[in-house]
Amino acid sequence: MSRFYDRLIKKYYNLRNINRISELSFEERIELSSDILSSMNKSGINLFRRILPTKRKIDDSKFEIRSNVEIINLASNDYLNLTKHPKVIERSISVSKELGIGAGSVPMLTGTSDYHKQLENRISNFLKLEDCLTYNSCYAANIGLLDALLKPGDVAIMDNLVHASIISGCQKVKHSYFLHNDIDSLKNTIKKFQDYKNKMIIIEGVYSMDGDIPPFDDIAQIARENKALLLIDEAHSIGVIGTKGRGIRFTSNNLNLESGDIVTGSFGKGLPGVGGFVAGSKNLISYLYFMSRPFLFSTAIPPNIAASVITAIDLIENETEVTAKLGQNIKQFKNGLERIGLNVNRSDSAIFPLIIRDEMKVIQATKHLQNRGIYVSPIFYPVVSKTRSRIRISVNSGLSSNDIEYCIDEIKDIKSKFL
Repeated sequence: MSRFYDRLIKKYYNLRNINRISELSFEERIELSSDILSSMNKSGINLFRRILPTKRKIDDSKFEIRSNVEIINLASNDYLNLTKHPKVIERSISVSKELGIGAGSVPMLTGTSDYHKQLENRISNFLKLEDCLTYNSCYAANIGLLDALLKPGDVAIMDNLVHASIISGCQKVKHSYFLHNDIDSLKNTIKKFQDYKNKMIIIEGVYSMDGDIPPFDDIAQIARENKALLLIDEAHSIGVIGTKGRGIRFTSNNLNLESGDIVTGSFGKGLPGVGGFVAGSKNLISYLYFMSRPFLFSTAIPPNIAASVITAIDLIENETEVTAKLGQNIKQFKNGLERIGLNVNRSDSAIFPLIIRDEMKVIQATKHLQNRGIYVSPIFYPVVSKTRSRIRISVNSGLSSNDIEYCIDEIKDIKSKFL
């Protein structure tokens, strides 16, 4: 079986290798990818686009993979389980009956409803920023913002672990990276671009693969000292960290809510649904109206989603138990991992990476846990570097204390076999 995994990984790397795949015809490229998926399906690995059952959901944290066989879900980004909250569902149904299930057009034509504007106002008020614009994904929000705002002669200075959407959005302009969460590296990097009129520093509130939180106060200070805009992708932090789940800006010792900061975020994680947003100054949002191509040329998010997210924000802000249960589960899970000898002192986010550094072992460990009733995400290149392959665990508020203890015991077992 190990030889099979080796061959499978080699095929996968050939598919991702730009030099190797450039030598192949269209047909050969397509055949290679089809061969990889077919091999996985035959072996029962199914690491790519695994299909979850839809008719046999048990509760917020478990589902049935076959009749009467439960599995604990440690792979979802629905951290607060708000996609299943009765008030969120009720609101979605109500607005769907009122307006249908789609926006029907791009935002600049007939795709903007009252619910879209209400959501944008609700987000900007929640984040203490002046205005907001919604997109049909956070990927589109990041690319739409960066492509519109950054021009030749500007520079983007990014943490080297930022999301792929940020990297894609900066490809057409001068850009540079600083070492992950390293203040000295950021200082040294930004010194190289002192003569640039327009500088932007880009970080995440919680890093999606490592679960750690950047030193926000220090980074914000460097941005101010160097007259740089600070962009924070809060996709994995809103609803999870900060006062009332408002994200990393609300964990700061010296809370700085100047309108010069820009926040992007998602409706597919702590906030439920699908879509994304950019929040910042009124002038910035006005600029994006005219200059952001994903906003101009993509159909708006469905109005029932917009209304549902408003309800979710109300719940996060006003019902403390919504975020409190997640906090309890994060603490219990973190303590459990430390108890079995795993170093997880990175943050208090809902994301816990189990670094394995070997793709074959990642596949084997994932399959082992699934056979033991635990559903996790295998992560390897190009999502992370080849030396940082891992299992990514996402804790959610639907887990019971017994669920968490069972998962810790099973992780202890794979620790001795694969970590």
